[in-house]
Amino acid sequence: MTREEYLSKLESKLNKYSDDVKSDIISDYIEHFEEGKREGKSDEEIIEELGDIEEMIQEIDEENKSNWKEESQKDEISNSSSFFTSHFSSLVVDTPDLDITLIPYSGEIKADLFDSDDNYYLESHENGDELVLKVKTERKGGFFSFLHSGDGRIEVRLPNGLKRVRATSKSGDISSENLICGELKAKSASGDIKLRDVKIENGLLSSVSGDVSLKSLSFSSLVLSSTSGDVELENAIGKSIDASTVSGDIEVEGEIEETKFTSISGDISLDASSSLKECTAKSTSGDVSIDLFNIIGASIETKSTSGRVYVKGEGVISESNNYYTYGNQEAKISATTISGEVDISIR
Repeated sequence: MTREEYLSKLESKLNKYSDDVKSDIISDYIEHFEEGKREGKSDEEIIEELGDIEEMIQEIDEENKSNWKEESQKDEISNSSSFFTSHFSSLVVDTPDLDITLIPYSGEIKADLFDSDDNYYLESHENGDELVLKVKTERKGGFFSFLHSGDGRIEVRLPNGLKRVRATSKSGDISSENLICGELKAKSASGDIKLRDVKIENGLLSSVSGDVSLKSLSFSSLVLSSTSGDVELENAIGKSIDASTVSGDIEVEGEIEETKFTSISGDISLDASSSLKECTAKSTSGDVSIDLFNIIGASIETKSTSGRVYVKGEGVISESNNYYTYGNQEAKISATTISGEVDISIR
């Protein structure tokens, strides 16, 4: 059996579980395959180590029953707080499955750990001018660690103006409001990423199955990605954005100069402002919709293999079947899809 056959069988057997649990298990198994390959092992050797899928499913069900019994007996939440000096210019927050909340704060860096299981603890160390906060759990790891996911969170209060901030959670949400920093990286496998009234220079925000939801974000360069979750950016101000999904939708509105959108089966929607200079939107089977009401002129290249193309508005000139112009033609628009529809609206 090959890796692909094994993972395909695994995925079919996991359909009875939630999307989050399914995503976490598959992610663990892929990581094990990749580690085995780095050690020079064959697919057959790695599969033998992983064991029979049916036995693994049975063990998951047994673990689930045990966890429900344990959780029903807990009625206390243990909290811990840690303070750190403010001489750091970079911050890293890493947790296996708890939510992360970044809170702007005028004092020293402070980390509050809210833990309903009483099985998490915080470790910290310095790496030059960088402070690393790592949440760890005393529960056993391995392929069934996702069954112990806590409902707690870590709240980190940090001063505005740090050069770099990085937050990583395997299954927890990552959120912040009114944060100001140079570079922001946020990554979650199955959790959502939610930012509001945040100002950054560069951003890299990604989730595998969670949504990326941003409101009133100011940036110079921004990269957004989600495999099956949606990407939504509202009231944005920035220079360039690169957003991609596999099956999730992309919806963007704001004053952005350069945009690049890519999706396999998700829909793409852009409500552009007068600051738009260039837009590239490409989807395989999803629809592409671009609103150019605020643009005084553009050259527009469109293509859909089997879907319909609509370019409508006052003053539009059809130069060819796939090429249109109007006004001063300053903005450059490219919208393509294979089986979806292209809809471009002009004032």
